[in-house]
Amino acid sequence: MVRHQSSGLQLVAELAGCEGFRHTLQPVNAPAKSDLCITISDTLALYVSPRCTSMVDGLIIDVVPTQDGATYTFDNPNSVGSCDCGKNDS
Repeated sequence: MVRHQSSGLQLVAELAGCEGFRHTLQPVNAPAKSDLCITISDTLALYVSPRCTSMVDGLIIDVVPTQDGATYTFDNPNSVGSCDCGKNDS
């Protein structure tokens, strides 16, 4: 297994589907100069682009254990609503 060194996670929020937003976390080697940097621990930082800050204001990210390891869930108070159409991309 090859492990890639990264300096943190880039949080991206995009408009998508009925839920309002699609959230992704991507490992990055360095933040962009304009990114907001949030220190999570001595070894992990979260980077947020200025264009995303209003979309993720109040966002709660949780790590949920699964049989295969873990997954992230996103609870965003800025989402416009939810439905059961199957297009939930968050």
